Amino acid sequence: MSEFSDTYVLVLTVWLNVLTVMIVALGNVSGAHFNSAANLAIMLSGRDCCSPRDGACYIATQLVAGVFASYTYAAGDALQVAAVERNLI
Repeated sequence: MSEFSDTYVLVLTVWLNVLTVMIVALGNVSGAHFNSAANLAIMLSGRDCCSPRDGACYIATQLVAGVFASYTYAAGDALQVAAVERNLI
């Protein structure tokens, strides 16, 4: 159980630290719009914090970035599998 909790806390802490750094570094550029669901909620709130055009651009960019990230992860995984098969790791 301790391995689970240690790993959980480590991954959660790293993720939160990365997110915090991204918000501080890029908040002035895009308003820290990193989540498509949050963007949609902001657009639908009617408070004029994000225009529908800007929100649609953020969401489209996030979807494209997600696809690119999945391909990057898959490529890294394929390299690791190839290295294991060749007994390099």
